[in-house]
Amino acid sequence: MSSDIGSFTCDFDLETVGSYALPTLSGGTLSPVSYGTTPGNGATAYKVYQTNVPGIGIAIAFNALAGGCGYLGWKDVLTPDGGTRPIPWVGWGCTNQSGSHGVVRLGGKFAVAVVKTDAVTTTGMFDGEIAQATLGVTTDGAMALDLPGVVRDSLVITSAAIVPRACTTPNVVVRLGKHMQSEFMGEGYTTAAVRFQIDLNNCPAGMTSIAYRIDAATTVLDATQSVVALDGSSSATGVGVQLLDGSGTTSFPLGRAVNFEGYDPHAGGSYSIPLKARYYQTGSSVGVGPANTSMTFTMIYE
Repeated sequence: MSSDIGSFTCDFDLETVGSYALPTLSGGTLSPVSYGTTPGNGATAYKVYQTNVPGIGIAIAFNALAGGCGYLGWKDVLTPDGGTRPIPWVGWGCTNQSGSHGVVRLGGKFAVAVVKTDAVTTTGMFDGEIAQATLGVTTDGAMALDLPGVVRDSLVITSAAIVPRACTTPNVVVRLGKHMQSEFMGEGYTTAAVRFQIDLNNCPAGMTSIAYRIDAATTVLDATQSVVALDGSSSATGVGVQLLDGSGTTSFPLGRAVNFEGYDPHAGGSYSIPLKARYYQTGSSVGVGPANTSMTFTMIYE
């Protein structure tokens, strides 16, 4: 947002003129985390203000326009300048004017970034005034703000709604059953595939797309066949676990994002991803014992 705060006539030989801003936030706390080099394009690290929505903060920058100096650069509104500027004001002044008298155009631009500070698990809303800006004149090292006839400009957020963009995905336990050692006839032999599904519950509307990825938590023994090694709780040998698609005829690609085609961006809803799994003989012989493994499931939202 940009705006002219005002203009006035002054003696440039005696006065520095500038535009300044301050935060008017309430009800939250400043996060100790600095936020990159934006908003704006300056190399400033911005403090983050925690809003009333858990996991959501905002960073605010101000760029002063001061007469012949033009725009003077971005400053973090949440980090007061100090010096000749009384806390909590930030901004810039300019003495580079032509002539001894004249009308100076003063103003400024705000930039605001919404920052994720933690997991966002609940829907929330924040609004209201977050900053103000005014004119200032410095004479002999003393600054005067809120000049006669000057009304502060306000930066207001109106009804910013935060909606968690995520489906609920409960853990899944797949029981592959008990099998006799004699059932395994040689390397590449498999047991009957067990059907299971991953539930995507309460997916919100409004997302562009949903994708998902499944990664092995153990060593991948055969990437082409999607066979993974057993975990440390297992004593069985010569066998791994194979992950298949819902038809049971094709191995599921591990470590690769797959688009979920059933999502309705207009209505949201609950869905399921059908899959199958089975034991896969990896050695010339199979040793008895528990045969367990695990995989991680990751959702990707746009």
